[in-house]
Amino acid sequence: MMPRLGRFFEVPISTNIERPLRLRWTNSSMSQEAMGGRFDRVVAILRRAELHDAQNGCAEKFELHLE
Repeated sequence: MMPRLGRFFEVPISTNIERPLRLRWTNSSMSQEAMGGRFDRVVAILRRAELHDAQNGCAEKFELHLE
């Protein structure tokens, strides 16, 4: 059973992790197949963290790369 994703997961990713940070998710298509809709929710959270850094002009950013 997959753990529930909630605010506790979202906030640390967007504010409490030291930058720069690059997350390379290899075989993401396999993860997507295995996780279903949960994959999309996780990616959406990570993309919001990317957007947050970009909108705030951060020199050191969070970056997500799906492979």
